[in-house]
Amino acid sequence: MKILIVTPTFPPIGGAHTLRMIKMANALAGHGHEVHVLTYKDDKNHPTYDAALISRVSRGIISHGAPIGIWHRKVYNQNVEIKKEANYNRSGKNSVKKKINSIINGAGKKFARNFIFPDSMVDWCFSAVKQERKDKLVSIITPNVIISCSMPNSVHLIGYKLSKKYRIPLVVDYADPWVYSVGYKKNLRFYLERKLEKMILKHAMFISFSAEGCRKVYLEGYELDELKTITVMSGYEESLQKEADEIRKMHTKHSCKKLIYGGAIQLGVRDIAPLFQALTEIKDSGIKLLIRTDLLGRPREQVKKYGLESIVSIENYIPFDEHVKEIVESSVVVLLGNSNNIQIPSKVFNYMAIGTPILYLSMLKKEDDVGDMILNSKTGIVAQNNKEAILKALNKLFGLDNSCNTTNCKGSFVIKDIKRQLGYVEGNDFKQYSDTVQFGLFCKKLEAAIKNMDC
Repeated sequence: MKILIVTPTFPPIGGAHTLRMIKMANALAGHGHEVHVLTYKDDKNHPTYDAALISRVSRGIISHGAPIGIWHRKVYNQNVEIKKEANYNRSGKNSVKKKINSIINGAGKKFARNFIFPDSMVDWCFSAVKQERKDKLVSIITPNVIISCSMPNSVHLIGYKLSKKYRIPLVVDYADPWVYSVGYKKNLRFYLERKLEKMILKHAMFISFSAEGCRKVYLEGYELDELKTITVMSGYEESLQKEADEIRKMHTKHSCKKLIYGGAIQLGVRDIAPLFQALTEIKDSGIKLLIRTDLLGRPREQVKKYGLESIVSIENYIPFDEHVKEIVESSVVVLLGNSNNIQIPSKVFNYMAIGTPILYLSMLKKEDDVGDMILNSKTGIVAQNNKEAILKALNKLFGLDNSCNTTNCKGSFVIKDIKRQLGYVEGNDFKQYSDTVQFGLFCKKLEAAIKNMDC
Protein backbone atom coordinates (compact mmCIF):
# COMPACT_ATOMS: atom_id res chain seq x y z
CA MET A 1 0.00 0.00 0.00
CA LYS A 2 1.18 3.53 -0.80
CA ILE A 3 0.62 6.14 1.89
CA LEU A 4 0.95 9.94 1.85
CA ILE A 5 1.31 11.58 5.27
CA VAL A 6 0.70 15.33 5.41
CA THR A 7 2.42 17.13 8.30
CA PRO A 8 4.76 20.14 8.60
CA THR A 9 6.49 18.52 11.60
CA PHE A 10 8.91 15.92 10.25
CA PRO A 11 12.72 15.73 10.39
CA PRO A 12 14.79 17.82 10.22
CA ILE A 13 12.10 19.92 11.94
CA GLY A 14 12.04 18.93 15.62
CA GLY A 15 9.55 19.02 18.47
CA ALA A 16 7.27 16.65 20.37
CA HIS A 17 4.84 16.19 17.48
CA THR A 18 7.72 15.35 15.14
CA LEU A 19 8.50 12.34 17.33
CA ARG A 20 4.91 11.10 16.92
CA MET A 21 5.22 11.48 13.15
CA ILE A 22 8.49 9.54 13.09
CA LYS A 23 6.86 6.69 15.01
CA MET A 24 3.83 6.61 12.70
CA ALA A 25 5.91 6.68 9.51
CA ASN A 26 8.34 4.04 10.80
CA ALA A 27 5.50 1.74 11.88
CA LEU A 28 3.79 1.98 8.48
CA ALA A 29 7.09 1.31 6.69
CA GLY A 30 7.73 -1.59 9.07
CA HIS A 31 4.42 -3.13 7.99
CA GLY A 32 5.69 -3.16 4.41
CA HIS A 33 3.98 -0.02 3.12
CA GLU A 34 5.51 2.63 0.86
CA VAL A 35 5.49 5.85 2.89
CA HIS A 36 5.72 9.39 1.54
CA VAL A 37 5.58 12.56 3.66
CA LEU A 38 4.52 16.01 2.43
CA THR A 39 6.25 18.31 4.90
CA TYR A 40 8.27 21.50 5.34
CA LYS A 41 11.14 22.00 2.94
CA ASP A 42 14.49 21.76 4.73
CA ASP A 43 15.03 25.15 6.39
CA LYS A 44 17.90 25.70 8.83
CA ASN A 45 16.28 28.96 9.99
CA HIS A 46 13.39 27.06 11.58
CA PRO A 47 13.57 27.48 15.39
CA THR A 48 13.24 23.72 16.06
CA TYR A 49 15.63 22.57 13.30
CA ASP A 50 17.24 19.31 14.45
CA ALA A 51 19.16 17.46 11.73
CA ALA A 52 20.02 14.62 14.15
CA LEU A 53 16.39 13.44 14.05
CA ILE A 54 16.80 12.38 10.42
CA SER A 55 18.69 9.28 11.61
CA ARG A 56 15.55 8.15 13.49
CA VAL A 57 13.54 7.89 10.26
CA SER A 58 13.50 4.42 8.67
CA ARG A 59 15.14 3.93 5.31
CA GLY A 60 12.82 4.10 2.34
CA ILE A 61 10.54 6.81 3.74
CA ILE A 62 10.50 9.66 1.24
CA SER A 63 10.00 13.32 2.23
CA HIS A 64 8.60 15.88 -0.20
CA GLY A 65 9.21 19.47 0.87
CA ALA A 66 6.94 22.47 0.49
CA PRO A 67 8.30 25.91 1.50
CA ILE A 68 7.38 27.33 4.88
CA GLY A 69 4.40 29.71 4.61
CA ILE A 70 5.19 33.28 3.62
CA TRP A 71 4.37 34.81 7.02
CA HIS A 72 6.43 32.29 9.00
CA ARG A 73 9.29 32.63 6.51
CA LYS A 74 9.51 36.35 7.28
CA VAL A 75 9.29 35.77 11.04
CA TYR A 76 12.04 33.10 11.04
CA ASN A 77 14.34 35.18 8.83
CA GLN A 78 13.73 38.17 11.10
CA ASN A 79 14.62 36.08 14.16
CA VAL A 80 17.86 35.01 12.50
CA GLU A 81 18.78 38.65 11.92
CA ILE A 82 17.94 39.50 15.54
CA LYS A 83 20.18 36.66 16.79
CA LYS A 84 23.03 37.79 14.52
CA GLU A 85 22.71 41.32 15.82
CA ALA A 86 22.59 40.08 19.42
CA ASN A 87 25.79 38.09 18.87
CA TYR A 88 27.40 41.15 17.28
CA ASN A 89 26.43 43.46 20.11
CA ARG A 90 27.82 41.38 22.96
CA SER A 91 28.86 44.52 24.76
CA GLY A 92 25.35 44.72 26.22
CA LYS A 93 24.30 47.88 24.36
CA ASN A 94 20.59 48.11 23.68
CA SER A 95 19.54 47.80 20.09
CA VAL A 96 16.63 49.99 19.00
CA LYS A 97 16.12 47.81 15.95
CA LYS A 98 15.98 44.69 18.12
CA LYS A 99 13.34 46.25 20.38
CA ILE A 100 11.21 47.39 17.45
CA ASN A 101 11.43 43.95 15.78
CA SER A 102 10.54 42.26 19.07
CA ILE A 103 7.44 44.45 19.49
CA ILE A 104 6.34 43.86 15.89
CA ASN A 105 7.02 40.13 16.20
CA GLY A 106 5.00 39.88 19.42
CA ALA A 107 2.10 41.87 18.01
CA GLY A 108 2.12 39.72 14.87
CA LYS A 109 1.97 36.49 16.87
CA LYS A 110 -0.90 37.83 18.99
CA PHE A 111 -2.82 38.87 15.87
CA ALA A 112 -2.21 35.47 14.27
CA ARG A 113 -3.45 33.59 17.34
CA ASN A 114 -6.63 35.63 17.64
CA PHE A 115 -7.66 36.36 14.08
CA ILE A 116 -6.08 33.98 11.52
CA PHE A 117 -8.42 31.12 10.67
CA PRO A 118 -8.16 28.26 11.66
CA ASP A 119 -4.66 28.77 13.12
CA SER A 120 -1.51 30.79 12.58
CA MET A 121 0.10 28.12 10.41
CA VAL A 122 -2.58 28.22 7.74
CA ASP A 123 -0.06 29.96 5.45
CA TRP A 124 1.60 26.56 4.92
CA CYS A 125 -1.70 25.20 3.51
CA PHE A 126 -1.39 27.48 0.50
CA SER A 127 2.31 26.66 0.12
CA ALA A 128 1.77 22.88 0.37
CA VAL A 129 -1.18 22.79 -2.03
CA LYS A 130 0.72 24.95 -4.53
CA GLN A 131 3.83 22.73 -4.30
CA GLU A 132 1.77 19.54 -4.71
CA ARG A 133 0.11 20.97 -7.81
CA LYS A 134 3.45 22.07 -9.26
CA ASP A 135 5.14 18.69 -8.66
CA LYS A 136 2.02 16.63 -9.48
CA LEU A 137 2.93 14.76 -6.32
CA VAL A 138 -0.28 12.78 -5.76
CA SER A 139 -0.56 11.87 -9.44
CA ILE A 140 2.98 10.48 -9.41
CA ILE A 141 2.78 8.67 -6.05
CA THR A 142 -0.81 7.42 -6.55
CA PRO A 143 -1.32 6.78 -2.80
CA ASN A 144 -4.03 4.43 -1.55
CA VAL A 145 -4.66 6.70 1.43
CA ILE A 146 -3.82 10.20 2.69
CA ILE A 147 -3.19 10.77 6.42
CA SER A 148 -3.39 14.35 7.70
CA CYS A 149 -1.77 14.80 11.11
CA SER A 150 -2.25 17.72 13.46
CA MET A 151 -0.83 19.83 14.98
CA PRO A 152 -1.43 22.32 13.42
CA ASN A 153 -5.10 21.67 12.74
CA SER A 154 -4.98 23.61 9.49
CA VAL A 155 -3.09 20.63 8.04
CA HIS A 156 -6.43 18.78 7.85
CA LEU A 157 -7.54 21.32 5.24
CA ILE A 158 -4.71 20.10 3.01
CA GLY A 159 -5.59 16.45 3.55
CA TYR A 160 -9.28 17.13 2.88
CA LYS A 161 -8.58 19.13 -0.29
CA LEU A 162 -6.23 16.49 -1.74
CA SER A 163 -8.58 13.66 -0.73
CA LYS A 164 -11.55 15.29 -2.47
CA LYS A 165 -9.57 16.35 -5.53
CA TYR A 166 -8.04 12.94 -6.21
CA ARG A 167 -10.83 10.81 -4.64
CA ILE A 168 -8.45 9.12 -2.22
CA PRO A 169 -9.53 7.99 1.29
CA LEU A 170 -8.55 10.30 4.14
CA VAL A 171 -7.46 9.38 7.68
CA VAL A 172 -7.37 12.19 10.25
CA ASP A 173 -4.89 11.94 13.15
CA TYR A 174 -5.20 14.21 16.19
CA ALA A 175 -2.20 14.70 18.44
CA ASP A 176 -4.10 17.67 19.88
CA PRO A 177 -7.82 18.51 19.61
CA TRP A 178 -9.12 21.25 17.32
CA VAL A 179 -12.19 23.21 18.45
CA TYR A 180 -12.36 21.30 21.71
CA SER A 181 -8.88 22.39 22.75
CA VAL A 182 -8.36 24.58 25.80
CA GLY A 183 -8.92 28.28 25.18
CA TYR A 184 -11.48 28.02 22.37
CA LYS A 185 -14.29 30.43 23.22
CA LYS A 186 -17.79 29.64 21.97
CA ASN A 187 -18.06 32.63 19.66
CA LEU A 188 -18.74 32.93 15.93
CA ARG A 189 -15.27 31.62 15.10
CA PHE A 190 -15.87 28.50 17.22
CA TYR A 191 -19.06 27.61 15.35
CA LEU A 192 -17.50 28.29 11.93
CA GLU A 193 -14.51 26.08 12.72
CA ARG A 194 -16.74 23.44 14.26
CA LYS A 195 -18.74 23.27 11.04
CA LEU A 196 -15.50 22.97 9.05
CA GLU A 197 -14.13 20.26 11.34
CA LYS A 198 -17.41 18.33 11.25
CA MET A 199 -17.28 18.31 7.44
CA ILE A 200 -13.73 16.90 7.47
CA LEU A 201 -14.54 14.25 10.09
CA LYS A 202 -17.64 13.15 8.19
CA HIS A 203 -15.51 12.70 5.07
CA ALA A 204 -12.70 10.82 6.87
CA MET A 205 -12.42 7.04 6.60
CA PHE A 206 -11.50 6.94 10.29
CA ILE A 207 -10.04 9.21 12.97
CA SER A 208 -7.21 8.46 15.40
CA PHE A 209 -6.61 10.28 18.68
CA SER A 210 -3.50 10.42 20.85
CA ALA A 211 -5.57 10.35 24.07
CA GLU A 212 -8.64 8.37 25.08
CA GLY A 213 -10.06 11.46 26.79
CA CYS A 214 -9.92 13.34 23.49
CA ARG A 215 -11.62 10.48 21.64
CA LYS A 216 -14.49 10.49 24.16
CA VAL A 217 -14.99 14.26 23.78
CA TYR A 218 -15.15 13.94 19.99
CA LEU A 219 -17.46 10.93 20.09
CA GLU A 220 -19.94 12.96 22.09
CA GLY A 221 -19.34 16.35 20.47
CA TYR A 222 -19.76 15.15 16.88
CA GLU A 223 -21.81 12.00 17.49
CA LEU A 224 -19.18 9.94 15.68
CA ASP A 225 -19.49 6.24 14.98
CA GLU A 226 -17.28 4.61 17.60
CA LEU A 227 -16.05 2.07 15.05
CA LYS A 228 -14.74 5.00 13.02
CA THR A 229 -12.36 6.03 15.82
CA ILE A 230 -9.28 4.66 17.56
CA THR A 231 -6.94 5.81 20.33
CA VAL A 232 -3.27 5.63 19.36
CA MET A 233 -0.99 7.04 22.04
CA SER A 234 2.38 8.34 20.87
CA GLY A 235 4.22 5.73 22.92
CA TYR A 236 7.94 5.51 23.54
CA GLU A 237 10.64 4.29 21.20
CA GLU A 238 11.88 0.93 22.46
CA SER A 239 15.34 1.83 21.15
CA LEU A 240 15.33 4.85 23.48
CA GLN A 241 15.59 2.57 26.52
CA LYS A 242 18.78 1.05 25.11
CA GLU A 243 20.18 4.48 24.21
CA ALA A 244 19.58 5.77 27.73
CA ASP A 245 21.24 2.68 29.26
CA GLU A 246 24.29 3.17 27.04
CA ILE A 247 24.54 6.83 28.08
CA ARG A 248 24.43 5.79 31.75
CA LYS A 249 27.30 3.36 31.19
CA MET A 250 29.41 5.99 29.41
CA HIS A 251 28.61 8.98 31.62
CA THR A 252 29.20 8.79 35.33
CA LYS A 253 28.40 12.50 35.78
CA HIS A 254 25.17 12.99 37.71
CA SER A 255 23.79 16.04 39.44
CA CYS A 256 22.75 15.18 42.97
CA LYS A 257 19.61 17.29 43.14
CA LYS A 258 19.01 18.44 39.62
CA LEU A 259 15.51 18.85 38.23
CA ILE A 260 15.05 19.27 34.48
CA TYR A 261 12.05 20.39 32.45
CA GLY A 262 11.76 20.62 28.68
CA GLY A 263 8.78 22.00 26.79
CA ALA A 264 6.32 24.85 26.46
CA ILE A 265 5.24 26.90 29.46
CA GLN A 266 1.70 28.26 29.21
CA LEU A 267 -0.06 30.21 31.93
CA GLY A 268 -3.22 28.37 32.94
CA VAL A 269 -2.41 25.34 30.77
CA ARG A 270 1.09 24.28 31.79
CA ASP A 271 1.81 26.53 34.73
CA ILE A 272 5.27 26.43 36.28
CA ALA A 273 4.69 29.23 38.84
CA PRO A 274 3.77 26.82 41.70
CA LEU A 275 7.12 25.02 41.26
CA PHE A 276 8.93 28.36 41.48
CA GLN A 277 6.93 29.20 44.61
CA ALA A 278 7.96 25.88 46.18
CA LEU A 279 11.63 26.42 45.32
CA THR A 280 11.62 29.81 47.05
CA GLU A 281 10.93 27.93 50.30
CA ILE A 282 13.93 25.61 49.90
CA LYS A 283 16.58 27.76 48.20
CA ASP A 284 19.32 26.34 50.44
CA SER A 285 18.42 22.67 49.82
CA GLY A 286 20.91 22.28 46.97
CA ILE A 287 18.19 21.64 44.38
CA LYS A 288 18.85 23.10 40.91
CA LEU A 289 16.36 23.39 38.05
CA LEU A 290 17.14 23.57 34.32
CA ILE A 291 14.31 24.58 31.97
CA ARG A 292 14.54 24.25 28.20
CA THR A 293 11.79 26.05 26.32
CA ASP A 294 11.17 28.14 23.22
CA LEU A 295 9.94 31.47 24.66
CA LEU A 296 12.45 32.54 27.31
CA GLY A 297 11.20 36.01 28.25
CA ARG A 298 8.25 35.31 30.56
CA PRO A 299 9.87 32.37 32.46
CA ARG A 300 13.00 34.46 33.07
CA GLU A 301 10.83 37.29 34.39
CA GLN A 302 9.20 34.83 36.79
CA VAL A 303 12.60 33.52 37.95
CA LYS A 304 13.70 37.09 38.67
CA LYS A 305 10.40 37.83 40.43
CA TYR A 306 10.90 34.93 42.84
CA GLY A 307 14.62 35.59 43.29
CA LEU A 308 15.64 32.18 41.93
CA GLU A 309 18.42 33.27 39.56
CA SER A 310 21.04 31.25 41.47
CA ILE A 311 19.21 27.91 41.25
CA VAL A 312 17.01 28.10 38.11
CA SER A 313 18.34 28.32 34.54
CA ILE A 314 16.12 29.06 31.52
CA GLU A 315 17.70 27.98 28.24
CA ASN A 316 16.75 27.38 24.61
CA TYR A 317 15.81 24.01 23.18
CA ILE A 318 18.67 21.77 22.10
CA PRO A 319 18.65 18.75 19.75
CA PHE A 320 16.68 15.78 21.09
CA ASP A 321 19.70 13.47 21.47
CA GLU A 322 21.51 16.06 23.59
CA HIS A 323 18.40 16.64 25.70
CA VAL A 324 18.17 12.89 26.38
CA LYS A 325 21.72 13.01 27.81
CA GLU A 326 20.73 15.90 30.06
CA ILE A 327 17.73 13.95 31.35
CA VAL A 328 19.84 10.86 32.02
CA GLU A 329 22.32 12.97 33.98
CA SER A 330 19.55 14.60 36.05
CA SER A 331 18.03 13.12 39.19
CA VAL A 332 14.39 13.97 38.39
CA VAL A 333 12.60 15.07 35.20
CA VAL A 334 9.63 17.41 35.70
CA LEU A 335 6.45 17.00 33.66
CA LEU A 336 3.83 19.75 33.74
CA GLY A 337 0.30 18.43 33.37
CA ASN A 338 -2.38 19.98 31.17
CA SER A 339 -5.52 21.63 32.51
CA ASN A 340 -7.60 18.94 30.79
CA ASN A 341 -7.63 15.18 30.30
CA ILE A 342 -7.92 15.28 26.52
CA GLN A 343 -4.21 15.69 25.80
CA ILE A 344 -1.30 13.44 26.76
CA PRO A 345 2.12 15.09 26.42
CA SER A 346 4.07 12.73 24.17
CA LYS A 347 7.22 13.42 26.17
CA VAL A 348 5.84 11.34 29.07
CA PHE A 349 6.45 8.18 27.05
CA ASN A 350 10.04 9.18 26.35
CA TYR A 351 10.61 9.86 30.04
CA MET A 352 9.27 6.42 30.94
CA ALA A 353 11.72 4.85 28.50
CA ILE A 354 14.70 6.96 29.58
CA GLY A 355 14.23 5.83 33.18
CA THR A 356 14.95 9.05 35.07
CA PRO A 357 12.28 9.36 37.81
CA ILE A 358 9.38 11.64 36.82
CA LEU A 359 7.85 14.36 38.98
CA TYR A 360 4.42 14.87 37.40
CA LEU A 361 2.62 18.05 38.46
CA SER A 362 -1.08 17.51 37.81
CA MET A 363 -3.64 20.26 37.33
CA LEU A 364 -6.57 17.82 37.47
CA LYS A 365 -8.66 16.93 40.51
CA LYS A 366 -10.39 13.83 39.09
CA GLU A 367 -9.48 11.70 36.04
CA ASP A 368 -5.86 12.02 34.97
CA ASP A 369 -4.71 9.44 32.42
CA VAL A 370 -1.10 10.68 32.52
CA GLY A 371 -0.92 10.38 36.31
CA ASP A 372 -2.41 6.89 36.19
CA MET A 373 0.19 5.80 33.61
CA ILE A 374 3.09 7.08 35.71
CA LEU A 375 1.80 5.46 38.91
CA ASN A 376 0.92 2.15 37.23
CA SER A 377 4.34 1.91 35.58
CA LYS A 378 6.07 3.01 38.82
CA THR A 379 8.20 5.48 36.88
CA GLY A 380 7.49 8.57 38.95
CA ILE A 381 5.52 10.45 41.57
CA VAL A 382 2.32 12.47 41.06
CA ALA A 383 1.60 15.72 42.90
CA GLN A 384 -1.00 18.43 42.53
CA ASN A 385 0.45 21.54 40.90
CA ASN A 386 0.44 23.77 43.98
CA LYS A 387 3.21 24.92 46.30
CA GLU A 388 2.34 22.74 49.30
CA ALA A 389 1.95 19.51 47.30
CA ILE A 390 5.18 20.15 45.39
CA LEU A 391 7.12 20.73 48.61
CA LYS A 392 5.85 17.42 49.98
CA ALA A 393 6.82 15.65 46.75
CA LEU A 394 10.33 17.13 46.72
CA ASN A 395 10.79 16.13 50.35
CA LYS A 396 9.68 12.59 49.51
CA LEU A 397 12.01 12.39 46.51
CA PHE A 398 15.10 13.91 48.12
CA GLY A 399 14.48 13.54 51.87
CA LEU A 400 15.20 17.23 52.33
CA ASP A 401 14.95 17.05 56.11
CA ASN A 402 17.96 14.77 56.40
CA SER A 403 19.47 14.48 52.93
CA CYS A 404 23.17 14.64 52.14
CA ASN A 405 24.59 17.96 51.02
CA THR A 406 25.60 18.74 47.45
CA THR A 407 29.33 18.47 48.06
CA ASN A 408 29.48 14.80 49.03
CA CYS A 409 26.28 13.38 47.61
CA LYS A 410 26.57 11.18 44.51
CA GLY A 411 23.73 11.72 42.08
CA SER A 412 23.61 8.09 40.90
CA PHE A 413 22.89 6.96 44.48
CA VAL A 414 20.13 9.54 44.80
CA ILE A 415 18.49 8.30 41.60
CA LYS A 416 18.68 4.66 42.75
CA ASP A 417 17.17 5.59 46.09
CA ILE A 418 14.32 7.46 44.42
CA LYS A 419 13.63 4.47 42.18
CA ARG A 420 13.67 2.20 45.22
CA GLN A 421 11.02 4.38 46.89
CA LEU A 422 8.88 4.19 43.75
CA GLY A 423 9.17 0.42 43.59
CA TYR A 424 10.81 0.85 40.20
CA VAL A 425 12.53 -2.23 38.82
CA GLU A 426 14.96 -1.98 35.91
CA GLY A 427 13.27 -3.47 32.87
CA ASN A 428 9.77 -2.72 34.14
CA ASP A 429 7.23 -4.15 31.73
CA PHE A 430 5.13 -1.29 30.36
CA LYS A 431 5.35 -2.34 26.72
CA GLN A 432 1.68 -1.50 26.17
CA TYR A 433 2.93 2.09 26.04
CA SER A 434 5.58 1.42 23.37
CA ASP A 435 5.27 2.93 19.91
CA THR A 436 5.49 -0.57 18.42
CA VAL A 437 2.30 -1.63 20.18
CA GLN A 438 0.43 1.66 19.76
CA PHE A 439 1.13 2.22 16.07
CA GLY A 440 0.77 -1.49 15.43
CA LEU A 441 -2.90 -0.93 16.35
CA PHE A 442 -3.02 2.00 13.93
CA CYS A 443 -1.57 -0.08 11.07
CA LYS A 444 -4.08 -2.89 11.64
CA LYS A 445 -6.97 -0.41 11.69
CA LEU A 446 -5.76 1.21 8.46
CA GLU A 447 -5.20 -2.09 6.66
CA ALA A 448 -8.64 -3.38 7.69
CA ALA A 449 -10.32 -0.12 6.57
CA ILE A 450 -8.69 -0.22 3.13
CA LYS A 451 -9.52 -3.92 2.77
CA ASN A 452 -13.18 -3.23 3.57
CA MET A 453 -13.28 -0.49 0.93
CA ASP A 454 -11.92 -2.86 -1.70
CA CYS A 455 -14.53 -5.51 -0.92
